[in-house]
Amino acid sequence: MDGVIQQRFNCALCLLLAFAWRVDAQASTDDPHGIFAGAACAEAANEVLSEWRSTNEFLTTAGSTDAVSVLRSPTTETGVWVVVRMAEGRIQRLARVSADIEIEAAIDERCRIRTSVRKKHVTTDGLLTDNEVEAILADRHAGVFYAWSPHMPLSVDGLHEIFTAGERLDILVTPVLSSHANIGYARDRTAGLNLPDTVFRSSHSIELEMRDFNVHAPAILVFQGGRFVSPVIPGFRYAEDYEALIGRFLQSGEQ
Repeated sequence: MDGVIQQRFNCALCLLLAFAWRVDAQASTDDPHGIFAGAACAEAANEVLSEWRSTNEFLTTAGSTDAVSVLRSPTTETGVWVVVRMAEGRIQRLARVSADIEIEAAIDERCRIRTSVRKKHVTTDGLLTDNEVEAILADRHAGVFYAWSPHMPLSVDGLHEIFTAGERLDILVTPVLSSHANIGYARDRTAGLNLPDTVFRSSHSIELEMRDFNVHAPAILVFQGGRFVSPVIPGFRYAEDYEALIGRFLQSGEQ
């Protein structure tokens, strides 16, 4: 019975996340800058957002309150996101974030903008990068990214389930190992499962990070036609349930 209850909870959570994501995206698309209504320096912020090619499909960052709100939006470039901080009734800061560089636009009380640039020095050898994520989105008609960790037993069990669902749907499954995982333990936990070596690759993708892909394992992100068509969906499911769930998002993505 516990398994049935857990499955029902996962399903309800999935539907709630999907509804919230769709409502948020739809509202942002119909009224791109309405989210800043009443905030001081909105005009200055909108000019920056336009220059940075924000899609204005804003997600609220965890920890935001009525006093301080942090929003983030993808841009037209994979792996490049915009982060907006609002506090004290005005927009205070915008940042254009990518894997290798961050541009900040600080806005003072008189709505004057001061920009600064910070370069990041990271090693991405063997990691899934935004360039690869972009190539996967462009090359494959549809697919799913699957987050897992050897320290989360159900996510290990889910590897077989998600690959089975992918075969049935004829879509690409891209497994992504948690960056906090012990690689030796990951290999021990999956010994004898006949999985490809790609399951042991972690991510250094801003695109996946900004979509909360790294928050929980297991979790999936569904894409189709070069774009993501689902929010991040946490929780273990059996192959038939993954198949039905992913199929619904693929069907809605075609409309």
